[in-house]
Amino acid sequence: GIRFNSRNQEITISFEYPMYFSKFAWPTVGVGKLAPKPNSLSGQIVNDYGWAYSVYVENITREEFEKYFQECIDAGFDKEVKNYGDSVWANYSDEIYIHVEYIGFNIMYISVTGSMNEDY
Repeated sequence: GIRFNSRNQEITISFEYPMYFSKFAWPTVGVGKLAPKPNSLSGQIVNDYGWAYSVYVENITREEFEKYFQECIDAGFDKEVKNYGDSVWANYSDEIYIHVEYIGFNIMYISVTGSMNEDY
């Protein structure tokens, strides 16, 4: 990607490896299960631990991204919501967080991290 910073008059060129998307299963255990299942299950899982689940999901429009984040709020990620337009952060509890970002090119990034105990 090429990015121009008008403030510093800098041009940054970054090269990223191509992403390989495939069907994935939404988690049924760990913090990932607290987040709603996106309407596309094609993408690339980045992390899949009990305390962290991150995935890039393809075939998501900007409108679907916004609708998905509303579903996260409806699912209980409603504490301390910070909405930066393309990037939204929220808390499920004091120890569980979600970050949903619209990357562009119909790709959405979802990351859920935190500590779960038997109360959830």
